[in-house]
Amino acid sequence: MLMTCLLHSAAASVPELRTPFDARVDAIPVRALLTLPPQKLVDPARQRAARTISDLRQALFFFWAGAQIWAFAWLWRSGRAARVRDWLRRRIPARWGYRAAFGAVLGLLAPLAGLPFAFISYRIGFNVGLTEEVIGRWLLDYARAMLVDAACAALAVALVLELVERTRLWYLAYLAILFAAAIEVVAVNPVLFEPLTTRLVPYPIAAAAPVEVSNASARTRTLTAATQGIGTFTRIVLGDVLVAAATPPEISYAIEREDAHVRHNDDLKMALIAVLMFVFAVAIAVLISDRIGFRRDDDAVSRLALVAALLGCVALVMIPLFNAYARGIEYRADEDARAAQHDPAPAVRLLVRQADHDLIPLCYRRSSSWYFADHPALGSRIAAMRGSSDPCPHSPATR
Repeated sequence: MLMTCLLHSAAASVPELRTPFDARVDAIPVRALLTLPPQKLVDPARQRAARTISDLRQALFFFWAGAQIWAFAWLWRSGRAARVRDWLRRRIPARWGYRAAFGAVLGLLAPLAGLPFAFISYRIGFNVGLTEEVIGRWLLDYARAMLVDAACAALAVALVLELVERTRLWYLAYLAILFAAAIEVVAVNPVLFEPLTTRLVPYPIAAAAPVEVSNASARTRTLTAATQGIGTFTRIVLGDVLVAAATPPEISYAIEREDAHVRHNDDLKMALIAVLMFVFAVAIAVLISDRIGFRRDDDAVSRLALVAALLGCVALVMIPLFNAYARGIEYRADEDARAAQHDPAPAVRLLVRQADHDLIPLCYRRSSSWYFADHPALGSRIAAMRGSSDPCPHSPATR
């Protein structure tokens, strides 16, 4: 406990990680936390800003996704997919080589098409203090992500087309490979991939898995806590902003929530559900593409651009299904943490802090919550923690 307090004090001594809103939340009396309506606990001006930012980012999401879908459709419809395929084939004699290169082109095209809208979303966050990452650093991170997308797309395209030519049961083989790869990546991420881009420091506290603090403030100024990995590789990763801004009891509550995720193997479940939904989306996209006539210059390679466009459309439809599953998992984690809490005040204080510090609306809009909400509304979570009436009657169901 002494080491925990010392770590918290050291983090809190970095003033730029705390905001005036954190000081306001620190000063809320315990009685107020347990009795006042949630609307009275949060800063009203921050809530208005949170609602505006949420609306803007949700609109930008559809522009971002639509730009990528349009780019794939344009590539196929214009015949440029076939021309790119032929250009690559002339320069890369190996069959798997030019196929992989075509996949890399698709993997680069998507984030390039979505770049303007991703940049606008980043600048919105920067302007309101949700991140202090400078433009150059953000672009570098985006470029790295593009390279990862290109490499993954290259491998997937070369692998799928090779399996199609070798066996009629190619989809079963691909499904097995996809699940195995997803489990492997999720399992070793906190000990193999995460340390490549993030500095992690052990946080000495008893929990269901080792707890570490990351330098998340280099990219975001939001309060972050997450569970990563599977089995012996599992880690609970707290952002340094959370450790700096929150009190030790609040951090303990955040860790108890992540303990619930560890006990229920939620990281693995989310990964498996994501892969399963991706497979279904691919199957539907391929089925639809088979109903669309071939161009005169089409083949299995060039038509991948059409399949990618259709995959994007299907994925947009399936996103609310995935978010509904995620809401259920988060609701269960809240329930487990609430059962473990002898005093709900620290949990309520942290939820209020998240609303002010991270500019999160207390309640979701009825018109968009069914689509975008991957967590129960903060107002609903505060009410459940205190056993009071829910201020968000239109929040999507979690049970």
